[in-house]
Amino acid sequence: MGTPKTIRIVPTITQQTPNHGWKMLIVDDEQTVIDMTKEVLNTFIFQGKSLQLLCANSYDEAKTLYDANTDIAIAMVDCVMEQNDSGLQLIQYIRNTKKNNTTQLVLRTGQPDFAPEKNMLIDYEINDYLAKTELTSTKLHHRVISYLRNYMMIQRVSFLHQQTHKTAQQVDRIFSTMAHQLTSAVSEVSQYARGLSSTQAKPSDEFFIQGIKEECLKLETLTKNIKHSVLGGDAALLYLHDIIADLMPAFDRLTQPYSPAIVLNNEVENDTPAVYVNRQKIEDVLLLLVRNAVDHTSRGSITLSSKVDHKYIYLAINDTGFGINTEIAENIKAIFKRDSAIKTDSDNRPINSHKDNDLYNNFSIINTIMSSHYGHIDVESEINKGSTFTLRLPYYQYYS
Repeated sequence: MGTPKTIRIVPTITQQTPNHGWKMLIVDDEQTVIDMTKEVLNTFIFQGKSLQLLCANSYDEAKTLYDANTDIAIAMVDCVMEQNDSGLQLIQYIRNTKKNNTTQLVLRTGQPDFAPEKNMLIDYEINDYLAKTELTSTKLHHRVISYLRNYMMIQRVSFLHQQTHKTAQQVDRIFSTMAHQLTSAVSEVSQYARGLSSTQAKPSDEFFIQGIKEECLKLETLTKNIKHSVLGGDAALLYLHDIIADLMPAFDRLTQPYSPAIVLNNEVENDTPAVYVNRQKIEDVLLLLVRNAVDHTSRGSITLSSKVDHKYIYLAINDTGFGINTEIAENIKAIFKRDSAIKTDSDNRPINSHKDNDLYNNFSIINTIMSSHYGHIDVESEINKGSTFTLRLPYYQYYS
């Protein structure tokens, strides 16, 4: 292992505006590995932006660089440096101490027997595990593109979460105003009803009955406005099987890098009843759930299926992946139930929060969207056998 070097910030050759490029941290105590990586990536461009490479030879150098650049998109970290677990310490620092679940962490090692791939993927929240000798120039470019896409997706989910919170506040204000209007309308109905019960004259009956009808129409209009406010202006009668058919190319793109290890099956019936939904929001739910299934499945299948009862349509997303342990599953169900408390550790933090903040945020977004559609979501999971997330939405005739 080499001696620690001074900290260097090395932009690639094509980098004209360093602050506008994708930041990538390379940590390795072998300078030749850093130089080779720089050489391979010096012409890399993704979505019009090149890479700004930040290079370090030790844990301390990498920690200093990270603290000064918290918007790092990718970190490629050598496992064994000045200590046998220096790379793992850095990963723990980024994920646990700094609570960063966005940066794509890639563990690289020249000693795979010391740090077995299966153990590293299970025990540490890393996004990939690579042997230093296995990557060609083309493969490295492909991997970096994949990491950047994941980084962008997590940023989008975070943005959606923030927007959902803002929307919830706006909806609260809308409901406050509508509640006042509803109260006034009900008060008017009550007055007409009292007048109807206290008079015996036929013309008066007609007058009061007409007043009640008019106020009931106001209530109906207000109810529709509430539904419109919650679902958004683009809510319409749609068929889930059509939405899923349109999303299949996007689902295929999510699973394609893992094909043929992961097979995607669409078993949704083509005669599902219509539901009143905001298409964009339902598409966001389905994309988040399928991406979650892909992230938790190394091989096997992901299957979308449907069933219908007398009142609801049920859409299931099933995977044959790693499964979710009991504590995390209970926390997710607590999010779905809303009235249940999330299990916490001795420091009052959600159990496994260092690994599952993004997971909980995603499901909070999904639950908010499903609730706004008068729907529900549930999860069943078994370790090493997989998970099933089931969406429940009412038919249109039960929805209005």
